[in-house]
Amino acid sequence: MKRLVTMTALAVCLAAVNAHAFNVHGTVTNGTTGKPVDAAHVIIIQPSAGMLEVGSTEAKNGAFEVTNLSNDAPVYVLRVEFAGTTYNEPVRVTGEDQTVDISVFETTTSWNQVTVVVPHLAAARTGNELVIEQMYEITNATEPAKTITGKDGAFKVFLPADMDSLTDCFVTAGEMPLKRTPIPTDVADLYGIDYPIRPGITRLSISYHVPYTGTYTLKHKFAQAVSHMSVFAVDSTLTVTSTSHQFASTESVHGMTAYAVHDINANSTVALTFTGGDPDFAGLDVDEKGNAAGAAAPDGPVTAQPGIDEKISYFFMVTVLLVLACVAVMSLRDRNDPLSDPQVLRGHYDLLLARLARLDDLHAAQTIPDDAYRASREELMTRLGALAMHLRAQGGVHAPDRSPKPTATTKVQ
Repeated sequence: MKRLVTMTALAVCLAAVNAHAFNVHGTVTNGTTGKPVDAAHVIIIQPSAGMLEVGSTEAKNGAFEVTNLSNDAPVYVLRVEFAGTTYNEPVRVTGEDQTVDISVFETTTSWNQVTVVVPHLAAARTGNELVIEQMYEITNATEPAKTITGKDGAFKVFLPADMDSLTDCFVTAGEMPLKRTPIPTDVADLYGIDYPIRPGITRLSISYHVPYTGTYTLKHKFAQAVSHMSVFAVDSTLTVTSTSHQFASTESVHGMTAYAVHDINANSTVALTFTGGDPDFAGLDVDEKGNAAGAAAPDGPVTAQPGIDEKISYFFMVTVLLVLACVAVMSLRDRNDPLSDPQVLRGHYDLLLARLARLDDLHAAQTIPDDAYRASREELMTRLGALAMHLRAQGGVHAPDRSPKPTATTKVQ
């Protein structure tokens, strides 16, 4: 009788554990050849536990299975190494079993069939510093599809020699922003980004501070050719001029001044001079609690304070929201009617989704105050809704509801 009770209790415990677990079935495919990858090693990472490796499995003839993953984590990452390149596929926890397909690719060092645009270079003054943020959009359209690699990283970015501090550097390919550290190269002020450029669109966002006393000239070097660049003075009292290039257009968008530059050659320099600006402007800054500087602090006690990485992430989401609001209504790819290009809108829509996923994950890890989280999520959802409406209006293009669902620890009011 005692043994029966023990076995019954064990069965109940196992049932309870299984009720809070799920399985992932998937494939690993060589996207260059279209063939399954045999014996691929699939590693399971839990980002909310400090990128902890929680398991691994082998793909047989391209097929693999991961069992008994806990529903308690907001997201997992499936990682595969192929041809010297790491591929990560996020798995957002839904409580149900999932099917995940991972594509890997052969590599090349050629930049043929690759285009680069700079959707924004945003600047704002804060005290005696100028905050500069840039976003690069890299489209890898190689045929057959290949991943681009190179010494010190495939893509090169400029950072000025007088930079006070690097605020942030993230690469987004798919839904998950990944933090990167720029690597010095043999060329002064040019740094490599240790992230292979996979087929499709890769977005690199980087921000930094430089000393500022009322005027500053940024001599921005471009290692790769850039077809379009938008320069935003976030503070309306800040002006921008150039001695190297003529601005194609200057417009006022949402209280910001936007300048456009086209057809920047590889290995060339764009000189941008920033003048003026309000020293007390706080549009690109946050305090130690993740709030916009000068804004009222959230009511009530805050039990979890964000660390430096989380403050950076919150800062970054605020800035991206500011600038993408402009980019959505002012795209250089279709200057007659910016809202008529669904591909442009889809790119911004996908980027906002990535920021939303990042926001949910940080909140689930209790690294963002509840009030700041709710305000940021509401703003993100508003932007997503507006972009979705424009997408649906373009020739019947449908923008599916791909917004991440709140996790068990995520309370949205």
